[in-house]
Amino acid sequence: MSTLRISPKINVMLVKSAYKYATPFLLLAASGCGLLHPYSRPDTATSGLYRDAPTTDTTSLADRPWQQLFTDPKLQALIAEGIANNRNLQVADARITQAQSLLAQSRAAFLPSLNGRATTTLTRTGGAYVSTGVSGGTTTTGGTVGTGTGGTGTGGTGTGGTG
Repeated sequence: MSTLRISPKINVMLVKSAYKYATPFLLLAASGCGLLHPYSRPDTATSGLYRDAPTTDTTSLADRPWQQLFTDPKLQALIAEGIANNRNLQVADARITQAQSLLAQSRAAFLPSLNGRATTTLTRTGGAYVSTGVSGGTTTTGGTVGTGTGGTGTGGTGTGGTG
């Protein structure tokens, strides 16, 4: 088996001729990547395409009371009974009341408080009654307010304070 040997001189000539023929082809291919005119984005109307866009009309069906929406007296009575006996609304109302009580309790810590105590002693000596002393009280800053709510029927729990 014989191998074809190319002299280094011929190898250089092949490389030069490859550059000679490949260069115009590569330039022609690269020129196809350019644009004749600068690209400009077309104008598109996007107003009103999104549902969360602000509208000029601010009236909504949700703004009307349900009594105006449903005019049948029987249906109004059923809805009123459902709202009055709704356990979720009762629990939510109890939690709101509890949160308001806790807020009032935490704000009361910044208010001054007045504590007092009175004691007296009544003794009998030799047939006469003798009363001794009334002690005073103290004034401090800080305090506790006793508030609390307790839920029933749905496993609600309550908090209670002292005061």
